[in-house]
Amino acid sequence: MIRYVKLLQVIPATIVSWGIYSGLTAPVVSASELTPQQATVEQHQIPEIDSIKAEDLLMPSETEILLSESWQFTQKIDDPEEIAQVPLLGISGWAIVPKAGTLGIGADVVKGIVPNVNGRVGFSGLGIGVEISSDNIDYDGDVNLGGIPLLVDFHPFFSSFRVTGGLVINNNKIDLDAKGPDPDGTIRIGDRDFQVSDVGDIKGEVEFNDVAPYIGIGFGNPVRLGKSWGFSIDLGVMFQGAGDVSLRATNPSQAGIDAGINAQLEREEEDIQDEVDWIQVYPILQIGVTYQF
Repeated sequence: MIRYVKLLQVIPATIVSWGIYSGLTAPVVSASELTPQQATVEQHQIPEIDSIKAEDLLMPSETEILLSESWQFTQKIDDPEEIAQVPLLGISGWAIVPKAGTLGIGADVVKGIVPNVNGRVGFSGLGIGVEISSDNIDYDGDVNLGGIPLLVDFHPFFSSFRVTGGLVINNNKIDLDAKGPDPDGTIRIGDRDFQVSDVGDIKGEVEFNDVAPYIGIGFGNPVRLGKSWGFSIDLGVMFQGAGDVSLRATNPSQAGIDAGINAQLEREEEDIQDEVDWIQVYPILQIGVTYQF
């Protein structure tokens, strides 16, 4: 009788456990429904079940998905429907970002390095016309914008927000051409007047540091898990240094003779320097569309 009671206690639990273990739905049989003959089971008829941990039998409430080809991004997703829609294959962790902004028009290539850190390299360029005035002379300026950014993006808490730092190979430059004065008149350079015929045209350049540190913030992670298209924005500053202004008079026969012209051109350079000092910390605003391939 004791043997029957023990079997009555073991068999229902064994049946239910075996159904879970094998992935099948097994009916639950209560002890009261078993006859003594049904409860008499040879030992070899009861399947041996290894110890099973509860967490092995239950689906986790929070699923962690890892990129199949790039180990850099992990993202936790709770909704099973979202899990089913995540494309785990064919995502390389590489992205391209066409962009436009205060450094011109160009594109970046982005690659994930480690979780929540991306590397970025790109190019940009644009030419625009401006007017620059010193105390005495007005200039037509051709502004050549552009650079090659070498940047690292850090995404705190694996979010789309990012903090960016790095270097920019700086191509910013301004070409200057004094607006044509009356050829038969005079032109004031520095604090002296000269005959235009003795000076010719006045041309020059404003050049900045070849390499400029960059810091900024932004939004958008081009290589985010399960994301092909997206939006990107950068806001920051580039420390390109004070512009190096150089001017020259183009009349070789007269400008070379009168050393006073060169001395006054140096004063004119200082005036222009004051006009462009504000862009030694150059503001950066870039907007782009991201595509992960």
